[in-house]
Amino acid sequence: MKEAMSNFDVSAITFELVKVIKGSRVDNIYHIFPSTILLSLHPKNELIIEAGKRIHLTKYQMKKPSFPSSFCMNLRKHLKNGVIQDIRQPSLERIIFLDVSTKSGVFTLVAEFFGKGNIILLDDKERIMHALSYRRMRDRNIIRGEVFKLPPSRGINPLEVMLQDLLNLQKENVSCAKALSNLINIGSQYVQEALMLADIVEKKSCSELNENDFSKILHAIKSVGSKLVSGEYRPCVVFDSKGEIVDALPFPLAMYSGYEKKFYDTFNEAADEYFTRQLTKSMHSQKKDSIASKVRDYERILARQEKQRTFLEKAIQEYQKIGDLIYCHLNDLNELFRTLRTKIDLGEKWDNIVAEFSEQKRNGTRPGSIVESIDSAHGKLTVNLDGTPIELDFRLSIQDNATMYYNKVKQAKKKLSGAIAAIEKTRASIGKLELELLAFEEEAKEPVEKRKREWFEKFHWTYTSEGFLVIGGRDASMNEIIFKKYMEPDDILMHADIVGAPLVLIKTMGKSPSQATINEAAELSASYSRAWQMGFGSVDVYWFRPDQISKTSPSGGHLQKGSFIISGTKNYVRNVRLQISIGVKKINDRIMVIGGPPSSISAQTKIFINIVPGDTSSEKLAEQIKHELLEMAPQSLKQLISRTLPEDFQRFIPAKGGKILKDRT
Repeated sequence: MKEAMSNFDVSAITFELVKVIKGSRVDNIYHIFPSTILLSLHPKNELIIEAGKRIHLTKYQMKKPSFPSSFCMNLRKHLKNGVIQDIRQPSLERIIFLDVSTKSGVFTLVAEFFGKGNIILLDDKERIMHALSYRRMRDRNIIRGEVFKLPPSRGINPLEVMLQDLLNLQKENVSCAKALSNLINIGSQYVQEALMLADIVEKKSCSELNENDFSKILHAIKSVGSKLVSGEYRPCVVFDSKGEIVDALPFPLAMYSGYEKKFYDTFNEAADEYFTRQLTKSMHSQKKDSIASKVRDYERILARQEKQRTFLEKAIQEYQKIGDLIYCHLNDLNELFRTLRTKIDLGEKWDNIVAEFSEQKRNGTRPGSIVESIDSAHGKLTVNLDGTPIELDFRLSIQDNATMYYNKVKQAKKKLSGAIAAIEKTRASIGKLELELLAFEEEAKEPVEKRKREWFEKFHWTYTSEGFLVIGGRDASMNEIIFKKYMEPDDILMHADIVGAPLVLIKTMGKSPSQATINEAAELSASYSRAWQMGFGSVDVYWFRPDQISKTSPSGGHLQKGSFIISGTKNYVRNVRLQISIGVKKINDRIMVIGGPPSSISAQTKIFINIVPGDTSSEKLAEQIKHELLEMAPQSLKQLISRTLPEDFQRFIPAKGGKILKDRT
């Protein structure tokens, strides 16, 4: 499988990008993977650039990080809101220059697709400002402040190669495929294609070829190159006999004559299909391996914990048995200790004491018959009670010795309790990962296309249980847009009775909503107000008609953006609770995330959860919501929900996050 774009691929992409995105505005930039950035463009396009691999427009969903990297921030600082002035490829190299015109001048974003690749930002004097990776090399440096230099050419431009260049290879005693790859900047794939078209065996030595052979090779190279110059592509992706995608091409190649192909209108689409599927499959495999590795780690931990548990259970039995034996033989042990202490008090030598007890043991006479050994240096005495060797401290009483072993039982039981808790925790972790792995197996290994959003989805929005559309501004600018563009005479407006709340509009379409719709719109207004951030449980909300709102202050002064004057009677809805439901519903074989007041969402789906003000960040909460919905969803929907990006849930979470309310009643 092709790992990176060839110079021909880059040429074809450049040709198309000039036609499609030249003149587009850079709306935003995201650093989505360590070596990959995504440019969000206007008109609506997304350009993905992966250092060392690819560049193309994408129609697929890409998870955008909540926080930009420093490299991304620097790109945004210089390129955001700039206009793409030109896209160019120098000398058919695997490099693309994007010239972006801004108020501060023209900056150039350089994308390199050879080796490990790089993404570099240049100023108008071609000095390096920022780079994905900085390097010192033999022939050039990628260092901030230095003038950017192209890498040495890998060979002759295939569009400029001459017959004499090829004839010079006759003295080379290497395969013609290797010699052509070294001579011409064409790539092994297109060398193979040219030789196939020229009917020349790849392994044939250059010294075996004549002028006619080289003429045919030149004609084949020019034939392939002419397709690039003409721009008359037949983009396709190629599949092997197992249905696995193996290549993406700007035009079909003879080397794939027996393969299944799928054709596209543009090479951008073909490249998007190929590389995004390749990435999705790779990420799926990596994530699966990562989960499986964690399971194995926990299983090793569990084995150690089980071993410790067995040890402690055995220790408890042993210590309990010893303590009980001491009390069962209390009289014999007291006699032994009295005898031993008497001898010690009389000053007898230890050698004599040990010898006397040894003699008693041989004869089976008391009290020495139960003595196994004596450690005078440490005050220890080992006795045999009913076949069990027991170490005692003869400096303590028999009762204290028994207590010492019973205390060991207590300590071991305490450790056992901790060990059992740890085992249960580890087992729970394994179980959770196994469920995650099982659910992950159900996840689609296919990339997910971006869904075309409705006009109202840029606002806070919901459909009420009666089917009325309700929208609310996300900021002052959106409040202005609602007021100027979407408000109609029959609509109803709402505002939470607190500073810092969205202007909310019920689109009535000439109908009369009931109190249920008023209440649901009030809940949306309350939940997306500052009251949520402040942790309130409820807040008052009032509603009014369009003819009561104005941008003109009584004194004729100017109101700030998003501010309005409301006259006449305000109709209050008191103590409106702050609570948002987020769920999913299936529409035309796709999952759509919906959110809003609980009564409006429960009327549309059974798969939803409720959130209230809390401390969990919106990013983390979105992941939790997705996990909860996956667990409650039927098997038929799990795969569709798993393909939904967390940010689709995040859009419905009020500012500053929240927490999941387990009770949905």
